[in-house]
Amino acid sequence: AMEMNRRDVLGAGLLLGAGYFASQPALAQSTPSTTESTESYGAGNTGLGITQALSKHIANLNYEDLPAQSSHEAKRAILDWMGCAIAGSQHPTPQILIKSLKEIGSLPTATVLGQKGLKLSMLDAPLANGQMGHVLDFDDTHLGGVILHTSTATMPALLAIGESEKSSGKDMMTALVAAFEAGIRVGQGMPGHHRGGWHLTGTLGTIAATGGSARLRKLSASQTVNALGIGCTQAAGMQQNRGSDCK
Repeated sequence: AMEMNRRDVLGAGLLLGAGYFASQPALAQSTPSTTESTESYGAGNTGLGITQALSKHIANLNYEDLPAQSSHEAKRAILDWMGCAIAGSQHPTPQILIKSLKEIGSLPTATVLGQKGLKLSMLDAPLANGQMGHVLDFDDTHLGGVILHTSTATMPALLAIGESEKSSGKDMMTALVAAFEAGIRVGQGMPGHHRGGWHLTGTLGTIAATGGSARLRKLSASQTVNALGIGCTQAAGMQQNRGSDCK
């Protein structure tokens, strides 16, 4: 069997998710529809149909569409992130966060890993689990033109939704592949993003988590467009946070 280390997962099957994108030009280079006018607004053009195309791809993605290697790498990514999160669960940094969330008050809905039955809200549990999974900085990292810790930005949201909706393992893997598709493809469409000082796990990771969550919730293509719009509006992160608890 071929030996693979954790870095090999970065460029492997997850981006192969479905044959549609493999046979299409990069979304960032898509030609505007002749029936749609483009409009210059701020730093980029609107009306190109890029978000609609990506949302349709996410909404239509099924487990049966995934190549065998993609399914295998999705399993590896889940196991890898879970190990990182459990290892980081007793670190002082997430303990401070959990203490703060408890003091603020949080509806016990979603499980917090490694905390002896602790549950927090659908927003707070992913926040705590995400910090656990990233605090040791051993979680998977995509390096194929985009420096992104995709799983740690995505798995906490998928776990909370999956627990609430009793999602199957196949649905979880499909959602994770959709998350990689969303976050990484958007990142590859703006190669200067990292050099501009943005922390991609915060910015593109939000897009990835939104895409994966939309798929796990089985949103339609139009609903996914709206979800991505909301997610992108809230995306944030600076590289200056490296070495701090905010990373």
